[in-house]
Amino acid sequence: MSTAPNATVGSEASAALSTTIGDPEVVESPSTTEPEVPATETAEPEAGEETTLEPGAETTEGGKEDGRVIPKWIRDMKESNPDGYKAAKADFFSHREYKSIYPTVQAAREANELIQSLGGPEGAQKLQEDATFFKDAASQFLKGDPAFVKDLWEEDPIAAALHVSPMLDECKAKDFEGYKSTIARIWANDFKRLNFAPALQDLAAAIKGKNFDVAAEIASSIQQWHDSIMDVANKGEDPRVKTLLAERTKQHETREQTEREDFLKGYRTDAVNGMVTDTGKVFDSFFRDRKLDPEDRTSLIQDAIKLADKIVGADKQYLEQVNAHLRRGDSAAAVRLTKSRYAQEMTSAVKKIARRYGLVSGQPKGPATQQKTAPGNKQPQPQQGFVAVKERPQAEQINRRVTSNEMILAGRAILNDGRKVDWSALKKAQSA
Repeated sequence: MSTAPNATVGSEASAALSTTIGDPEVVESPSTTEPEVPATETAEPEAGEETTLEPGAETTEGGKEDGRVIPKWIRDMKESNPDGYKAAKADFFSHREYKSIYPTVQAAREANELIQSLGGPEGAQKLQEDATFFKDAASQFLKGDPAFVKDLWEEDPIAAALHVSPMLDECKAKDFEGYKSTIARIWANDFKRLNFAPALQDLAAAIKGKNFDVAAEIASSIQQWHDSIMDVANKGEDPRVKTLLAERTKQHETREQTEREDFLKGYRTDAVNGMVTDTGKVFDSFFRDRKLDPEDRTSLIQDAIKLADKIVGADKQYLEQVNAHLRRGDSAAAVRLTKSRYAQEMTSAVKKIARRYGLVSGQPKGPATQQKTAPGNKQPQPQQGFVAVKERPQAEQINRRVTSNEMILAGRAILNDGRKVDWSALKKAQSA
């Protein structure tokens, strides 16, 4: 398919889940898909219906009763069924409060999917914490707050050190006056530390007094200081240093790549397992009254998933959202989004696969599919021109232009090579 993640960021939702599924897990439990909840009766009275305010109703906010009209059908229960009246009244006000937040079921579903795509309440809270952290860091950077640099060095001294030289080079290229000012302060501090100015004064005095031995000694110390600076500078160009830095970078990139591959592998595994389980429940719910060969069930589930792949793979908005979760490292949110998106297509995909193979939900009905065996015959006989076979032909072998769904349900088909086959005896044995 084209909706599961690949190994690279930006195309992480493009590897085919269906090609990595293998045989889907056999799910024996019935469907847990909740039915669509019908809209609750509103409080608007019907034409000619008397309306009253419920005495003692609360007028405060926060989901409590606020004096709105209670429907007559609830009021009628007050005397005849007090407990039912209390429950219905509570449900009524609860529903109105719900409707004030989510006008439709779809609005509630979209809001829930958005929250789940962010990793649930905990994920949303983590995002808020991250947003606060990065906002503070950005504010420190824009204001030139020294705390920004301090945090960088505390987080990773080596990584922070690697950025100093490129930063100075860029500063020299983009802001030469600022660069000169920075370098001048560095030199000034070093001159003070080494008593450079007094040394020059002593050198000048020694030369003036013709005390050449003292002058030579002072000049030699200045030369040593100069050479030490050059030695340090040359070490920055040392190939061994560059090699060590390159190795550190490579190790870091390799570690990142390994972690990324493990992360994506975990996402794919969780997404596939969850999706196959959910698909099996939808499939079993749809075919709950039909006995299917386990291999046929597996094959049909795979075909349904492949069909959903094509639809989900074309959903650019989904791909952008799931890739955003994966780039952010939120596997749980990506899995939930993937399962939710596939769930939207799976019922339709299962129905299409059923029609494609001439299957319907429930037990086959109609005269063409309920032929009774004549007395004395244990197995139905193939119709004239059809040859009995011991196994059902593959779907791709059947000529669908001349084979109707009714024929397949009855256990007969005309193949692409012109042969007419009948496996009704096999179907009868399986259902016995």
